[in-house]
Amino acid sequence: MVYPTAKATKIGAGPQPFSGTPAQIERFVKMVADTRQKMGPEALIMFDAHCAMPPPFLMQFAAAVKPYDLLYLEEPAVPGNIEVFKRLKQHIDIPLAVGEQARTIWEVVAYLQEGIADILQIDCAHTGGISQMRKIATLGEAYQVPIAPHC
Repeated sequence: MVYPTAKATKIGAGPQPFSGTPAQIERFVKMVADTRQKMGPEALIMFDAHCAMPPPFLMQFAAAVKPYDLLYLEEPAVPGNIEVFKRLKQHIDIPLAVGEQARTIWEVVAYLQEGIADILQIDCAHTGGISQMRKIATLGEAYQVPIAPHC
């Protein structure tokens, strides 16, 4: 399935300042709720955090949107700091899509070994082409983690 279509869409936070106020959290929760209402229960909805939501804010947001059945949270944190991803994974009960900015299989290994990646969202242009993307897909398969190619 591809998006955007009548059955699948991605919404997101976009880079902006966050303080994590209840009003900010509610604004993003409302965005998800409105999208679910508009698209119905059969549609796939993904939320892109754009590496821009601080972990405490993202944890609160994820708890609040759990009833709306997001397919995944994309780019939950800035790549590279596995400890932050581990903390998020412990507190968020929505699948995490990671790897959009990965360049090689070696940048994906830690996410798989630590059980952080629920979906590898590899970008063919960033990884150096189809050959590298196939290697990452094969590595993901070994951990039973599917890919959802970015772009």
